[in-house]
Amino acid sequence: MNSRLTALPTILTTAPPPRNHASVAMPPRSLVIFWLLVIATLCADAAAAISVTSRHFRIGLFYSLNVWSALILAQVSVTAIWLVFRPRPDLWSWVLPPAILVAASMLRTKVGLFGNSWTTLDYGCRTALQMLLTMVVLWLSLRTSWWRRWSPAVNHLKWEYSLRQLLGWTTVVALMSAVVARATWANSQPVAVSQTVGVFAPTTIAVGVVLLATSPFHWLARLVGYLIVGAAVGLTLAKLLYWNITDRLLVEFITEALLVAAWVEWGGIIPRVTRAAHSQPSGSIP
Repeated sequence: MNSRLTALPTILTTAPPPRNHASVAMPPRSLVIFWLLVIATLCADAAAAISVTSRHFRIGLFYSLNVWSALILAQVSVTAIWLVFRPRPDLWSWVLPPAILVAASMLRTKVGLFGNSWTTLDYGCRTALQMLLTMVVLWLSLRTSWWRRWSPAVNHLKWEYSLRQLLGWTTVVALMSAVVARATWANSQPVAVSQTVGVFAPTTIAVGVVLLATSPFHWLARLVGYLIVGAAVGLTLAKLLYWNITDRLLVEFITEALLVAAWVEWGGIIPRVTRAAHSQPSGSIP
């Protein structure tokens, strides 16, 4: 099998279980769930690899391209969410995102959802932009007074930015500028930013999922919320762009929302909140 197709699951599972403010000492049950998620992700990625290298299998699944696209973007979004909730950057914070970005770009090229005219560089630009948008919007939103009132699980997040992080962001912007300059252009703009509304889809899903996951709502209510977030994004894109493929867009973005929610709910990448914690004064975390 093409080695590029197995790069993403390998990268995603070589890092140790994520550690952040609320999960420094992950309980045994959480570790079991984490590794079950890893195994499930590996199996899903393997199925995607088989699908995009087998014409017969691809024809057999009408929605396969949308499902595999959702799988790739969900893992990109999970990486962005994980980074935002890191209390401080470490080696994995610098190694994992670029590796995920490269692997996701290669996989999206193989899936070819936008046709054969898009190159790996074009998918790389779009994927990087979607990851950066998710990180920026979440980083800013989680530090607002409204979100702090919504969930005490984010009270530990401060309006602070280290010199190392600033250097990293300026480096990323410089690299993005160089990559965009070499990407495919059409109508005086990079093709990677065409259909601009679609660029914001993963960010919208990620923010919606985190908003629900940090709420004190019952898990059944959160599950319904995840379905609504995915359906709303799919219907919005269908209305603005491709009404004739509404069913495919709904499948893709509901799948993406559920995959992101699975990692956010059970993967230990964000602090957890309980009803009791929600009723405590601001600034206290049980």
